[in-house]
Amino acid sequence: MGNLKGTIYLNIMYCTFNLKKRIYADFTLQRKRFLSAMALCLILMACDNYDDSALWDQVNSNTERIEALESWQEQTNANITSLQKLLNSSDYITAVTPLTENNKEIGYTLYFLHSDPIIIYHGEKGDKGDKGDPGEQGRPGTDGEDGASGDTPIIGVAQENGVYYWTVNGDWLLDDNGKKMPVSGTNGEGFTVPQVRINKQTNEWEISNDGGITWEGTDTQATGDSFFKKVEIEDDKSYVRFVLVNGVEFNVPKYQEASLTFLQNGNPLENLAENAIDLAKDNKLTYTWKGAASVSFLLLDANEWSLKYTDTDITIVSRTPNEKVWLEATLRATDGKVLSTYRVAVIESLGSEEHPYEIATAEDLLALAHKVNEAGDKCDQKHFKLIADIDLQGQYWTPIGYYTDNEARQAFEGTFDGNGHTISNLRINGDKSTTRSQGLFGYNNGGKIKNLTIKDATITGNKQVAVIAGYNTGGTVEGYATIENCQVGNAIVKGNEQVAVIAGRNEGRIENCHVENASVEGSKDVASLIGYNTGIVSISQCSASGAIVGGDYVGGIVGRNDSDGPISVCRFNGTLTSDKSSVSAGGIIGYATSNAIGVVGCYAHSEFHCTEPSENLGGIIGHADNTRATACYAIVDAQDVNGTMCGVVGSASEQPQLNVCFWQAKDGNVVEEQEGTAMVEGNDWSSALATMNEALNEHLFQIYQYQMNEGSDKDIFPLIITERDISE
Repeated sequence: MGNLKGTIYLNIMYCTFNLKKRIYADFTLQRKRFLSAMALCLILMACDNYDDSALWDQVNSNTERIEALESWQEQTNANITSLQKLLNSSDYITAVTPLTENNKEIGYTLYFLHSDPIIIYHGEKGDKGDKGDPGEQGRPGTDGEDGASGDTPIIGVAQENGVYYWTVNGDWLLDDNGKKMPVSGTNGEGFTVPQVRINKQTNEWEISNDGGITWEGTDTQATGDSFFKKVEIEDDKSYVRFVLVNGVEFNVPKYQEASLTFLQNGNPLENLAENAIDLAKDNKLTYTWKGAASVSFLLLDANEWSLKYTDTDITIVSRTPNEKVWLEATLRATDGKVLSTYRVAVIESLGSEEHPYEIATAEDLLALAHKVNEAGDKCDQKHFKLIADIDLQGQYWTPIGYYTDNEARQAFEGTFDGNGHTISNLRINGDKSTTRSQGLFGYNNGGKIKNLTIKDATITGNKQVAVIAGYNTGGTVEGYATIENCQVGNAIVKGNEQVAVIAGRNEGRIENCHVENASVEGSKDVASLIGYNTGIVSISQCSASGAIVGGDYVGGIVGRNDSDGPISVCRFNGTLTSDKSSVSAGGIIGYATSNAIGVVGCYAHSEFHCTEPSENLGGIIGHADNTRATACYAIVDAQDVNGTMCGVVGSASEQPQLNVCFWQAKDGNVVEEQEGTAMVEGNDWSSALATMNEALNEHLFQIYQYQMNEGSDKDIFPLIITERDISE
């Protein structure tokens, strides 16, 4: 043991609260993260008045001296033990209450969240003590002033290399082997706490460093002060501050009930137990918490969801909109014990027009296909939006939705907005003898596909094969299945029946869709835009270019048309090829059975390659069954036709109703004998322009008008059709 001679006071030099490298003297970052939802009201007010004159009157009274010394000895050792616990505990103070004896406050009882309470006794003034005997240094003991009399051993702590050890009078307290004594071991256990006692015969302080087995005198008379000067308790503080006589201060955190607050778009989310966090508003949350050292988050039962979080915010991403999962938040104390657990419902009600589900990657797009095909969610009236271009990199694609011959079907019924973005390298390798409804969307039933561009697509299948939608159908009069404002470039599509680029089979509305450089091949119902068109809705303002190869029913825009809805303001530029004598091929429609409005304001520049003799070849319609055509014109190259063809309608079961239609032959034998048609000779298209505009006006299509084409493609299309303002 170090040198204990001289007149000294019992005191504790305290440097830290938690020896696990947690320093509360400075109230570090970890303690700043304590919970603060409902701080327990601590009873005491700050106290720094330690008037114990009555006790020391007893100490100096001969009649009760022994009993008072024993009481003081007990209190001193209790304070040492309490201080050691405070130094090593990672617990929280839940309450501080006065400790009284004979109606006099003599100390505090400190209650903790996870451990037993401890007692701290008030300090002693010491000014009532006797003069000390002369010490070895040759000076007398003096009366104490405010706990600094020097009549008690000063027991303290000091740090070396991150470890705290006991000290006496500023020197290391050594064990019997001459080694420094650590203040605590793991969890504050395994090391001896110094003890003091008063020799009743000599009235001298003695000290033990081996748990009371052996004692060593200090040559110090038992008069003096406690090492606790005051305890500060303030309601607005998250800790209790302890001040020692020598000025050392440290903090112990108060327990506060755990609380957690989420904010979305800067607004606190309330009633989380009853309501759900809606990611449609914003999938990034900020959060604050009080009363804990840490918080962690976990998504429960969320296979298609992902979670990332930092010290301030949470980002939740889902590829399965309109499902509900649980966000579990756990708040823990510094010792890892759970303080509170929150479980909050999270929904992604994305899908409204204002908050559509955003698709940014190929994985997002695949998740939509999985949701429709595997999960059976039709996404009825839900909205999806591309927010980035997506390159599928030639990986074979499973269409969104399906429709099979054995009546197994699953439709997409939502709205898919390409938002001006492009999907490239779409690949579908369906079996040409079995697969049906092939395309980015296999089966669109009443849904809407819009504002989408697809480039470099290769699609193969049997029936209802296209790039955008294999089968586009369904809906109501107010909202039929619609494909609008879509573009496809450099597409290769191969199948047997109902083969095209925009839709293999269409029973919906197609508007403002454009196909460039398409290669389409099939045996029946083959075209650049729609293979087979039926129902009562319209096709309007579309264009296509490419090479179309088929057997029966080959068209520039539509292969076979059984729809009573109009096909208006569409144009085709390309080649039509067939090696069958039964083929019906036309620059706009291959085979038409419409008896309603029919074809209006359409024009085609077509090159025919028909090696077998056929009577069903026309610049606008190959074969017409009671069909109308108004204000249309065709430029025909029939050089590679075995036989003759007609400039507007090749053949008809019943006489078609042709109103002001024109044609011009570039090469080959082209004739036109139907009433209501005329051939344009040379390059004078002015008469055709004027009369077709009159016809458009008479047939309630006055919003459109022809004009001379001054663009780079004027050699292909001498006239183009545009919209005009008729509001006046």
